[in-house]
Amino acid sequence: MSKKYSAENESSDLLESIVQVASTTLELDVVVQTIASWLVDHGFAPGRVNLAVLTLHPVLAGIAFGWSNVSRAVVKLERPWGFLDSREHAESPLQVVMMRSTPLRLRLGHGEGLGRFDIIDEFARLGATDYLALPIRTARGDVHVLSIWTSLAEGWTDAQVAVISSVVPTVSLVVEAFESRRLSRTIVETYLGPRTGPRVLAGRIHRGESERIRAAIWFSDVRSFTTLTRRYGDEAIVSALDAWFEVAVDCVHRNEGEVLKFMGDALLAIFPVKGDDWRRAVDCALDAAAALHLAEVAQSQRSRIPMQSGVGLHTGEVIYGNVGAPGRLDFTVIGEAVNAAARIASLCRTLDESTLVSRRFAETTERSFRVCGNHSLRGMVEPLELLAPNVNGART
Repeated sequence: MSKKYSAENESSDLLESIVQVASTTLELDVVVQTIASWLVDHGFAPGRVNLAVLTLHPVLAGIAFGWSNVSRAVVKLERPWGFLDSREHAESPLQVVMMRSTPLRLRLGHGEGLGRFDIIDEFARLGATDYLALPIRTARGDVHVLSIWTSLAEGWTDAQVAVISSVVPTVSLVVEAFESRRLSRTIVETYLGPRTGPRVLAGRIHRGESERIRAAIWFSDVRSFTTLTRRYGDEAIVSALDAWFEVAVDCVHRNEGEVLKFMGDALLAIFPVKGDDWRRAVDCALDAAAALHLAEVAQSQRSRIPMQSGVGLHTGEVIYGNVGAPGRLDFTVIGEAVNAAARIASLCRTLDESTLVSRRFAETTERSFRVCGNHSLRGMVEPLELLAPNVNGART
């Protein structure tokens, strides 16, 4: 049964509900669920509550948190980069609110907005009689949008619209806080990776703070990169290199590894050992290398630039943590195994192999290899026996 309050008391009650839940959760969908539930309990008959949030992200333009009176749950919809330039967005009421930064109310029961926006026509077919979209401005200058429609026969009263509108300053602060946290997480994970990023956010930011980990070490670089640059030019080769990095990172991440560093045309990654399961880490690294070399063939055909890499793989215990100056740190791995992986990768071109591994690495798996001889590596005291994976991946 609906509670009877004055508009002022209703506004205060709604704001208190939002603040209470926002102080105990890390997700905006919970906040949207709270707003929708309050509106239902107080007779506002919402058919849909949607919070559209712009976000700074390398592949996303924004995220929509939508509640429906059918499912009574919030569904999160991620919008890809470029969505704001799409026809769908350009012809939506949200675009109008974002551009003008002013509220938009459409009394659908009186015919307002019908025929102007496809989405509004769809809401009307679902029973909507009144639609309200509110700009949620933040200190950074972004304009997000909170939109709600109702199925009340006569639509909302002006007092009810005032209650809904009263949430704008509070929701603005909540979105600002949530998006600042999301932005921090996005930045550290984009630049440091999904394993390292959360550690930095958790406070691992002091020089010398590190730990010993066991891992399969991956080092790869593009063959004949200088020659390719001279032949195709800087702009074309940078575009091709970005595409190659995208493929390489995907191959590493899909196989439980983490990319730690880009160095020119080179890439450093680790496949951490979980417990004592060295074999899984090694097999994941081999699978990632095989996937990369297959993808390189398709990419080279598309771009007409022959981007082929050499991958060096080794195993060992390394130091994983912060190094550098107090005001400029780098989170990386250091150790003899890292140096060895880099030196092994440098011999791929000389030996005309796509992937080379050390004997220690090869003995950790049942995959089969071809022996490529003993080789003295710069900075290494003893020569290393190197092997190349057989294409068919048969067991020895």
